Amino acid sequence: DRDNALDIVVTNVGTSCIGIFLGYGNGSFQDQITYSTGSNSRPFSAAVGDFNNNIRLDIAFVNYDSHNLGLLFGYDIGNFEARLVFSNTEEHSFYGIAIGDFNNDNHMDIVVVSYDTSSVNILLRSDNGTLINRVRYRVWGYPSSVAVGDFNYDQNMDIGVTNQGSSIEGVVDAANIFIFIGSAHDSFIDGTTYTTGNDYFPRFLSIADFNNDDPLDIVVANSGSDNVSVFLGYGNGSFADQITYSTGFRSQPYSVVGGDLNGDTRVDIVVANYGTHSISILLGYGNGTFFQTAIY
Repeated sequence: DRDNALDIVVTNVGTSCIGIFLGYGNGSFQDQITYSTGSNSRPFSAAVGDFNNNIRLDIAFVNYDSHNLGLLFGYDIGNFEARLVFSNTEEHSFYGIAIGDFNNDNHMDIVVVSYDTSSVNILLRSDNGTLINRVRYRVWGYPSSVAVGDFNYDQNMDIGVTNQGSSIEGVVDAANIFIFIGSAHDSFIDGTTYTTGNDYFPRFLSIADFNNDDPLDIVVANSGSDNVSVFLGYGNGSFADQITYSTGFRSQPYSVVGGDLNGDTRVDIVVANYGTHSISILLGYGNGTFFQTAIY
């Protein structure tokens, strides 16, 4: 609502709606405002950006059960209007979503991952706001989330994907993250896979600079191994091997994000744990390492 106080958007799977909590700026929030995503649609993930260049934030979301993608356009102070749905005609489910300008035309584009088809799907935004030119890239696994950033300083958006294992019959493959390196023409080159480990089940990833060296790094929530993995970036599209941090016994971390929680200019990590219904806080030393301070 452009009042400089941060707000929260959530996907409510059980009630098939998007929930918005407008912030007061003092750590408290208004009651939830909900927007339907369709009957039995089960929205799994959402991303925020200005999709129609009106200086108001919009919300894109993927519906797992109804096999489509929706957009809520912001048009007033904290109010939204549903105006566009992209249907997956193959009736395969979208799982994760992220946004970025993939062809450098100053329009926000969308990337979604499909768990069923082992694919990463690029949806470009045209001048009139429609989604066009769907391009698909295979990961030959079970992708669960996606994040976007410039990993190699070429001013083109790159893509990171969590992959929960091989989808090829008879092939037993460790779970990993998969990196796609972007070009100026909305195409991507398969990069390197980085292993998280067998039975780690990487659920979600987030991007930040954890060691204050400028190149982007990656943190992954591993629901199968009760930990998070940190991959430090070299700035050329490649990453160091993972460093892992426990989130607690049977915690099953599902989501993770980086940010400065204590005002020391060092990026910290917040983890949402499905198994223990808790939040883990990992404070950063500023050099890419962390220590756990609290579980809420």
